[in-house]
Amino acid sequence: MKLAKQFLTALALLWLPSAAMAASASNGYRALTEQSPQVKDPSANALINITRADKRLVAVGVHGLIVLSDDNGKTWRQANVPVDLTLTAVYFKDAETGWAVGHYGVILQSDDGGGTWRIDVTGLDVIKAMVAVEKQMQSTDPNGGDTALQTKVANYFSLQGPDQPFLSVAPCGAGILAVGSKDMAMFSTDNGATWQDWTPNISNPTFRLIYDQFQSGAVPVLVGETGLVATGDAGCAHLAALPDTNMPTLFGGMALKDGSILVYGLSGTAAKSKDLGTTWQQINLPTQSLISSGVLLPSGDIVLGTIDGQLLLSKDNGQTFSISQTTVPFQIAAMTIAADNSLVVAGDGGIDLISANTIN
Repeated sequence: MKLAKQFLTALALLWLPSAAMAASASNGYRALTEQSPQVKDPSANALINITRADKRLVAVGVHGLIVLSDDNGKTWRQANVPVDLTLTAVYFKDAETGWAVGHYGVILQSDDGGGTWRIDVTGLDVIKAMVAVEKQMQSTDPNGGDTALQTKVANYFSLQGPDQPFLSVAPCGAGILAVGSKDMAMFSTDNGATWQDWTPNISNPTFRLIYDQFQSGAVPVLVGETGLVATGDAGCAHLAALPDTNMPTLFGGMALKDGSILVYGLSGTAAKSKDLGTTWQQINLPTQSLISSGVLLPSGDIVLGTIDGQLLLSKDNGQTFSISQTTVPFQIAAMTIAADNSLVVAGDGGIDLISANTIN
């Protein structure tokens, strides 16, 4: 399978196992026990997400690839990773401690700024946690609606097996929340020492995939399949899907400086809300391409990235966007701002560096 096709599959709607994962299914979940293979040029391979660990850049991608840069993206090296499967998201709470998530329900943790990683959770652990919560709910409230829903979730994942993906990991309240396929969610309040099933705490009755999460002030926001937007309390104790947004699948979002939120996704969709999703202002973008990522520049301008390598720029807090003359030579998956304020873009072609001053 070509990397571009594998990347598109991972980024878009299907999120099917990669070639490495498909092979592992008949080999005792080999992908969970084999080291990520070494690559010749770490920054030229398919990457799906990128973040900062203080000044260090950390990006994740296919075959367990995690790459690091300590010079604002000019040079990259490969981390030691104990799995050979697609990683979909990464988050660091500080310069040392971070988590990466991906297929087979894996949650990896690093305590040295991304240099080495260990497995916190696999899909097998997720299923065990779901079943344990379901049994507890059956003993305390056997006829309750929440119990019936948890039984449905536990049965679904038990039948599907442990290969379902996490698609996002981020802070939520005082903890770390990993979310993804069909209501799958795990939560840790002790820096990853233990994780608990958080499915009962997210009201997502139609089991839509959750692709991204962010915070607007102290309020967590989740976005996902078929226009899903969910918000919750500041402690992350309960999150609930909002009424139908009439939007297609959303792949990401961000909090803006004026207190509003911006979401984006399929078919050139973007929308703003000043009231955490109660009402939406649709934004007329100059493209019909899938919007895969977004970032706030140090200037306060907003940049959105498309699957076609386009950059869309807004200088009026998301009211309007124009197509930048600056383009990226591959399909954009994620973006972040380096310590020197340059824009770092990750995608199926690896890494591209763009001076923020040249985006116009």
